[in-house]
Amino acid sequence: MYNSSFYPTPEKVAHAMLAGFTHEDLAQRSVLEPSAGRGDLAEAVALAMNGPYHALSEFRKRINCVEIEPELQASLRGKGFPMVGTDFLSFWPDERYNMIVMNPPFADGDKHLLHAWEILDHGDILCLLNEQTVQNPSTESRRLLASIIEEHGSTKPLGSCFVDAERKTKVRVSLIHLKKEKEEPAFDFMQAGPEEDPYAAFKDGNSFESELATRNIVGNLVANYDRCRELFLDIAHMTQELGHYIKAFPRFGSEAFADSVKPLIEGKPTRQVQEYAFNTFVRKLKVVAWAQVFQFTKMDNLVSQGVRDEMRVLLQNNERMAFSEANIVSLLETLFLNRGTIMKQCVVEAFDKMTRYYKENRVHVEGWKTNDAWKVNRRVVLPRIIDTSWYAAVHYDKKPILDDIDRGMAFLEGKKLSDVPVTMVQALEALFKDNGAGFSGVLFESTYFEMRAYLKGTLHLKFRDKALWERFNLTAADGKNWLPDDVKAREKADKARNRHADKFGLPLTV
Repeated sequence: MYNSSFYPTPEKVAHAMLAGFTHEDLAQRSVLEPSAGRGDLAEAVALAMNGPYHALSEFRKRINCVEIEPELQASLRGKGFPMVGTDFLSFWPDERYNMIVMNPPFADGDKHLLHAWEILDHGDILCLLNEQTVQNPSTESRRLLASIIEEHGSTKPLGSCFVDAERKTKVRVSLIHLKKEKEEPAFDFMQAGPEEDPYAAFKDGNSFESELATRNIVGNLVANYDRCRELFLDIAHMTQELGHYIKAFPRFGSEAFADSVKPLIEGKPTRQVQEYAFNTFVRKLKVVAWAQVFQFTKMDNLVSQGVRDEMRVLLQNNERMAFSEANIVSLLETLFLNRGTIMKQCVVEAFDKMTRYYKENRVHVEGWKTNDAWKVNRRVVLPRIIDTSWYAAVHYDKKPILDDIDRGMAFLEGKKLSDVPVTMVQALEALFKDNGAGFSGVLFESTYFEMRAYLKGTLHLKFRDKALWERFNLTAADGKNWLPDDVKAREKADKARNRHADKFGLPLTV
């Protein structure tokens, strides 16, 4: 099921890795787990952050994961761990981490650990390695790792700790602990640090008795006021420059920026506060950046409401992924490779919307794979489409349904909804404009349907093109896996024949 390098971290090994860290310390960490597998080690970190008797969902969100196997990615997402990358050796984070906990592939663990050391901003790395990687520095990368361990870390032999694991191996393992130091940011304050209370002299009941205390406090207030003015001028230019570049992501509002800056204003001047504010900003920015990628694809014009909902789920799963060119290209390639399936789903949704209301809208089909196989009748009745409570109009919540049906029809002709000369919604709006209250029963047309609307709110449709109606039913049935094998085989042969015909300029099979 999984690749040969997948060895889930046993619970007792995970406990040994985290033994030197308290709940309080771990709960303050920004954690990354590369090669996360199905999340065994990440789960152990989440438990260690606040013990086994608390809700884990919030702690899981703090542990970002990288995993290359699609099935394991799904498992991680299902448990609530954010996915930020796929191939760790090519992964570059756009957030800052101060702890990396890892169980990389035994075969090339040295390369994974060296990359982890490179991307760690500061803090700790806990890594399981094949003992031979440490004891036998036979390659350049192993020798480099040995020098880093000697200067910045330690090695603890764990022996054959996977011999009783879910996936067993006799490989002897060592726990490597590396620590990267980084100085706290320096702050040059004119006044004492934020812990000093500027009003302390007034809190002993002697307010204004001391002229010196009064002068000091008033002087400090004025100095602080003046310094606030100076600093605001310093940050104004940078803020406007940020605003210039952030215009590329129009959904990123000033509220999101304010939420990101708030920890800097309210918190102590420490690196931890700065990193929290930075990661908050990056995560909020990534949400709108990924949404912008989806907007660039112009999929909204192509796909149905149901498919758009599925796309939103895909984007939500992607929101914590590093916003890199490689990850964007990967997402677009996924959409491109699945475009046929995506568009076929639009036809299936249109089929469902046209058959769910009246039995007369569908006709049972014999000989298809399931006894519950249907096709849409050439004549269809859709209820509650017309609103006559004030004046004749299309119900606002029914327009998407009519547009989705037109999208499905347009797909069969290789078009977008915007390419359809007259959609059903446009035809109805023209009907109401031309006929007013006398619209009931009047025959009119859209690009794909003959139509009649009635005062009771129903809309009667008839497919104008019989061949297109048949293609609509076959495509929907194929999407539902209703077609018999002989029809599928014929379709496959037709596609192959058309590819050959297109290559040599011959007539296509319809």
